[in-house]
Amino acid sequence: MPPEQTSQARQQRQRQRVMLEAWNDTGMSRASNYLVKGILPRTGLAVVWGTPKCGKSFWTFDLVVHIALGREYRGRKVQQGVVVYCALEGGGGFGNRIEAWRKQHGNGGGANVPFYLIRQPFGSDASACLAAIITSSGCQGLAM
Repeated sequence: MPPEQTSQARQQRQRQRVMLEAWNDTGMSRASNYLVKGILPRTGLAVVWGTPKCGKSFWTFDLVVHIALGREYRGRKVQQGVVVYCALEGGGGFGNRIEAWRKQHGNGGGANVPFYLIRQPFGSDASACLAAIITSSGCQGLAM
């Protein structure tokens, strides 16, 4: 391909990455900006930290199952969404935790709950793993 065509192709890709909105077309978004109001935003990064064995993974699991089910979480509004839970440590015993949650809180009313579990480490190719998650779940917006 001649250099000028390569340059044109590059410019075309760059134009497609940036969306310009006209002044009269902008306004307040009506979309919800949270998954769990006051706790977890719809976009961005959230970090759960604490001392070892303080219950971080139990709390996080409880929170994201409420997202998958679309159930209110401790008095807070929840926007239902697809959840991919990465149990990268102790994943072998994670089924016990899920079963205990089901017994305590119900199984989602028999509905197909949009919750997916990964029990093994990603390895060196996390991007391939993410692509597989999106393909398997059929969803572009995920809580991971």
